[in-house]
Amino acid sequence: MRSIILLTKQCFIYGLLGLCVLGLTSTNYDTVKTTDDTNNLTLGNYNAKKLVNTTWKIKYADCNSCTERADDIRFMDLGRGYIEQTPIRWFLKNDTVNLVTDIEGCRFDKVFLADETLMYGHRFCENGKKTMSFIARKKVDGDNNPIAAPIPSHIVIPPAFTTPVTAKPLEPKETVRHFSSDYLDKTYMFKRGMEKFYGDRRIDAIILHSSFCVHSRNDFDLYCVLGEYKRHGVAAHYVIDREGNTHRLVKENDIAFHAGFGKMPDGNNNINTRSLGIELINSEEEAPNEYQYAALANLVRDIKSRHRIKYIKGHNQICPGRKSDPWKFSWKKMYDLVEVEKP
Repeated sequence: MRSIILLTKQCFIYGLLGLCVLGLTSTNYDTVKTTDDTNNLTLGNYNAKKLVNTTWKIKYADCNSCTERADDIRFMDLGRGYIEQTPIRWFLKNDTVNLVTDIEGCRFDKVFLADETLMYGHRFCENGKKTMSFIARKKVDGDNNPIAAPIPSHIVIPPAFTTPVTAKPLEPKETVRHFSSDYLDKTYMFKRGMEKFYGDRRIDAIILHSSFCVHSRNDFDLYCVLGEYKRHGVAAHYVIDREGNTHRLVKENDIAFHAGFGKMPDGNNNINTRSLGIELINSEEEAPNEYQYAALANLVRDIKSRHRIKYIKGHNQICPGRKSDPWKFSWKKMYDLVEVEKP
């Protein structure tokens, strides 16, 4: 009996050790993928590992004051980061680093160099109507001026990245780009707040809303907001959270109860039957952030590619006096990002 107990203890201990060893070996960044749901790209490769939690200094080839100032770019995990203090989205594909930010309406393209401490690229600025070339060097502890370090002799940088370039208007293909999003499915959560529609529903309107959670310490807690919808028997087709993730709550062909009583510009008051509802998680004090505007622009472009949208309206515009959302919303910014004429 004693030997059986001893054998059982040994099996238990060796089993735990085996699991620990398996866990340690499985944490290699090359095999455990870190996925950014915002851009649907896998960032679990070796070069992405080199980028995460690093700061880079960039020197512009065509701006002396910029050369001395030098911007900081900080790469965070999950495709988020900062240029100075401004949030950015980034993704890596085929060793090309792409960033999206609303700084001056600019888009960055960066390419890794051979020694993994240098990269070069262009900054396309729509507002400034020019292209700025730059070289970036990885910042390490104790190195206050990494951009002043000499470039290794075995690396040949094209002249376009070391000499000033002439400012030129952007070509249409160089306009600001934003990430396409995979919509995160939450339709299984909503059996109320919607109505199944059989046949093809004619959709010609998009209605924008704002929501936040009043029963949580975190006003912007997604699941608290969804719980409020379920409790009141309402829903929208899409919700965009504070990180720029787009969640689908109701299939587009089904009717979501999002607008209530109101009137469209053409006098029709059957709003829910003809529209798609989009909720932004923000409050009357906190405006939608840049992640949300970028995600909204993607979503609106996607919807317009599938439906003949005649109206894009706020909840307050179709229900004046009864509703005041979307709060602190910039229509100009939304239309600039969508890059289409106002309907």
